[in-house]
Amino acid sequence: AVGNKPADMKTMVIGPAGKPYLTDGHHTFTSVWEAADGGPQAKMWIKVQDNLATQDRATFFRTLRERKLMWLKDTANRPTTPAELPPSLGLRNGMGNDRYRSLVFFTRDIGYQQLTDATEFTEFYWGDWLRQRVKLDSYRLDDTTSYLSAVRAAATAMVALAPTDPVSSGKTAAALGGLTVLNETEFTALSQPVGSAKPGKLPYAVGYKATLAQ
Repeated sequence: AVGNKPADMKTMVIGPAGKPYLTDGHHTFTSVWEAADGGPQAKMWIKVQDNLATQDRATFFRTLRERKLMWLKDTANRPTTPAELPPSLGLRNGMGNDRYRSLVFFTRDIGYQQLTDATEFTEFYWGDWLRQRVKLDSYRLDDTTSYLSAVRAAATAMVALAPTDPVSSGKTAAALGGLTVLNETEFTALSQPVGSAKPGKLPYAVGYKATLAQ
């Protein structure tokens, strides 16, 4: 039944004055928010990790930082503060596009796998590491073929790591779900064109972004 698999749900905590704060799923929910058949009225299941409503703001954000439930870097990997966090979902509300986090999203099951007990912000840790290894300015991210080349380059770098190799902030490749062999089957599935029986995520995403630019 819907709602009986909390391990698969995105997560949130309840903050001061009962305000909800997402700790995972920001980009997933923003995609739903921006979808033609979605929007802010769309309803989705979510798991509440903790109720910290009695804490003041300073203590609350310190708690999130200590538990590593908050990512304080902008889309260019520059340090930010809690005051600069997006106030809401939606591209117009400050949810920026981190190109490297997006790249990691497409390497899932190709260069790494999402663990059942995955570390919060797994994709951001990988993205942080990939910034020094894949130069995205060398690729056209509005072109499916070129973007696929970037995905392959990223996944190739990921599977070259030993399980104990560090990735970011003390997290090892194994802790972040790193694979040891590039999954060619999943890469092929990712690249299937929009008109195919089972279109891949990447061609669909590139096509969708093209409509936003019109």
